[in-house]
Amino acid sequence: MVKIITRSDTNEVASWITSFAPNSTSRLIRIEGVCGSGKTSIARQLEARGVGVHINADDFITRPAGAIPYAGCVEHDKLDAAIASADRTGKVVILDAVCSEEVAPVQRWGQGLRIYVKQLSFNTVDPIWHVGLHLEDAPPVLEPHRSVHLYHLRVLPHMKADLIVEFPEDHQPLPKARFARDRCFDPLGSVVVE
Repeated sequence: MVKIITRSDTNEVASWITSFAPNSTSRLIRIEGVCGSGKTSIARQLEARGVGVHINADDFITRPAGAIPYAGCVEHDKLDAAIASADRTGKVVILDAVCSEEVAPVQRWGQGLRIYVKQLSFNTVDPIWHVGLHLEDAPPVLEPHRSVHLYHLRVLPHMKADLIVEFPEDHQPLPKARFARDRCFDPLGSVVVE
């Protein structure tokens, strides 16, 4: 069952995950979301709190000539070596990545605790999921946005996560009252944790 938490910022999210993570038996935490969703901020805060060793897949990106899919820009050998090195420390590995299952295949590294990060826009009465990702639209033409969009349609990381963490974009305040979740695109059977 997917749990969903909504907090006012990445610091509150990291604090909640810190208390949640010890209940997991996994030595890998996958933090996934679209570019700019806040996953790196959360991962850094988790590392600072002693939860584990943070690895940012974006640190292993090359800028090849031409437009290629996101996963093709990753130096997989170097990323794999970094994950293996972090794993040898005996600490939890906190992998922060777009297209996580393509850049760090589950067959090699295991599923781990899957956390999906999304931002909600509170510019209307009821919030809507991150305005930067419109999965109901045709995929963008330009890479890497196209491959990230197609990955979401194919792999559904936002539906398969163990935990979805969300916070308001642009430092908007959270409403004091409960809000409708119709446009938050929650997975079926998910539970919102207060």
